[in-house]
Amino acid sequence: MKVYATNYYEQRFSSQIFSKWRKLAYNQTRNDILQQVIRKTDSQIMQKQKEYEQLIQTQILNLQLLQCMLFLKRNCICTQNIQN
Repeated sequence: MKVYATNYYEQRFSSQIFSKWRKLAYNQTRNDILQQVIRKTDSQIMQKQKEYEQLIQTQILNLQLLQCMLFLKRNCICTQNIQN
């Protein structure tokens, strides 16, 4: 019985080591994949934020251009009225 117990223990010990290594490898792989996903997600968020800021800047410039055009149109109308 002692021989069987010793052999079983040796076999069990090695499988525990491999089980631990397998678990560590799985966790490391999982962590690597999660980090890649997080980095990709962060870069996508930053890209969308840049696009949004550019869109806002474009809209602001368009509004300023419209204000200038309205100002010029009013001044032109006023000038024409004064000349008439």
